[in-house]
Amino acid sequence: MKAVVFDADWAPKRGYEPTDEERKTRFVKTGSQVWKNPRLTISDLPIPELAPNEVLIRVKAAGICGSDQHVYESGEDGYTLYPGPVAAPVVLGHEFSGLVEKVGSAVTDFVVGDMLVSEEYRPCGECYPCRLGHPMMCRNMHADLGFRTNGGMAEYTVASSSQLWKINSFMEAYDGDEDRAFEAGAMVEPASIAFNALFVEGGGFTPGAYVAVFGTGPIGLCAIALSRAAGAAKVIAFEMNVTRAQLAHEFGVDAVHDPADLATRGTSPADVMLELTNGDGVNVIFEAAGAPHITLSDATRALGIDGKILVVGLPTKPAPLDLGHFLVTGSQLIGSGGHLGHGTFGNVIRLLASKRIDLSAAITARFALTNALDAFHRLESREDAKVMLRM
Repeated sequence: MKAVVFDADWAPKRGYEPTDEERKTRFVKTGSQVWKNPRLTISDLPIPELAPNEVLIRVKAAGICGSDQHVYESGEDGYTLYPGPVAAPVVLGHEFSGLVEKVGSAVTDFVVGDMLVSEEYRPCGECYPCRLGHPMMCRNMHADLGFRTNGGMAEYTVASSSQLWKINSFMEAYDGDEDRAFEAGAMVEPASIAFNALFVEGGGFTPGAYVAVFGTGPIGLCAIALSRAAGAAKVIAFEMNVTRAQLAHEFGVDAVHDPADLATRGTSPADVMLELTNGDGVNVIFEAAGAPHITLSDATRALGIDGKILVVGLPTKPAPLDLGHFLVTGSQLIGSGGHLGHGTFGNVIRLLASKRIDLSAAITARFALTNALDAFHRLESREDAKVMLRM
């Protein structure tokens, strides 16, 4: 089978001492400290074998995530830009959908032909974080598709049945259009990250609230769609990329501004948010730009009483923090990563199946799996939102 394989040279930076487990498994906690000269290939691999509790999936669509792009890209020092845990070699892909091709002997909930999506992770369910109800913090994660274990940028992949969710209902929602249905399936994972931040980690908001979104890439666009569906009275966005700003309009924002343009006019995102909320401030600010060192000052100044800043984009630099404002307004700064638990995938699937949200417009380019390297090269410009691989 064809697959997109990430590989790199093992070259730990001075000051980073890999553990014995990292050396043994080649799965490291901080990829940017170990993997040099990252590269992608379209490789021929054997179709994976099944364990009793696993399902063989014939992949139909796979989205390229920003983290996939960072794994592939390198900095001036030649090391991968991705600061998270990643193995090499590994088949990339954690945003995908497909059909059940075969089931293991212990699988009872899925049959051949079912349409499905997979969660990225498989927690142990037994460690302290899992028992606290925080499976994303699992200390013994059994699977991390596309980073630790082979993922969905391939003609076939396997996953435990405990990670899988059916999307058979998408065929009716998309009028029998299989391509659109599977593309919607591949958007469940990024939408679930936004859902988890807004409604699980962030605790949700009252209909009629004001919401602001920094960064209208795929996850920011999902946050806009979900906020609209949940009854936000006004959604304000900030984005420097013209294409992504236009997509924000298509997703229903009330206003979208380029922070650089605002600066040339002697104003700021904070000024805009306060003006558009009649001075009351924003109830929920969704930071998906990955630049809180730039955005946090404005976000804090425009935060309303009992407001929340949700940090979802992976920060690249330390950020300033005015704790006094949080104290006097009773506001919160909340970090949110991933999507595990709380039935989040199921909720997002139902929202898509009912057409309460439609994320199709976020897909701005499509490539065949065999042309995946061209897709990654295209994303270097940061002009697109979601680029989809089709099998």
